[in-house]
This record gives sequence, C-alpha cells and structure tokens, in this order.
Amino acid sequence: MVCNAAFDLIASEGRATAIMPMTLTLYSTQACQLCDRALEMLRSMPELCHVKLDVIDIALDDELLSRYERVIPVVRSTSGEILWPFNADEVLALLGR
Repeated sequence: MVCNAAFDLIASEGRATAIMPMTLTLYSTQACQLCDRALEMLRSMPELCHVKLDVIDIALDDELLSRYERVIPVVRSTSGEILWPFNADEVLALLGR
C-alpha cells in the first residue's frame, strides 16, 4: 500500500480546503519485537492511509521511559491510548472510526 498524503483536501462550498490529518503516536523503542509487530500492523492498515503516524523512541526521554517502559508498545491519539496487545479494530475505535 502506498499512501504519501501530507494532508487531505475537502470540498466546501465549491472550493478545496486543506485539513490536517489525524495523528497516531506509537510509543516504542529499539530492539522491541512487539513494537516492530505493532508498527507493521499499523502500516499495513489501509484505513490509516491518511493518518499521520509518529513513532517515538521512549529511550530518548526520561519521562516517557518512566511512564511506558513496561507497557510498550502503546498507541496514543487525542482521545486516549491503548496498550499492547491491540488489534486493528481497537486502533480504529481509538480514532472514532
């Protein structure tokens, strides 16, 4: 699947309007097989084609490391977060889809 959209365009009263994509954050770290599986799953979901995915290495931030080191991978959006193991339906629910 190829999807390189930085933003979407919507038609509004005869003109195109740019909207910023929704964002998901994957809290992860290197040498984490579960994190690799979670990232692979997220990248394979066609429903997330226009969702911006930020991958954050928790090892680079003491606060994030303290919060997430025992529960990664974690997916977060503006509406909340879900801990591994999660599936595609749970990710879509997190996005309100």
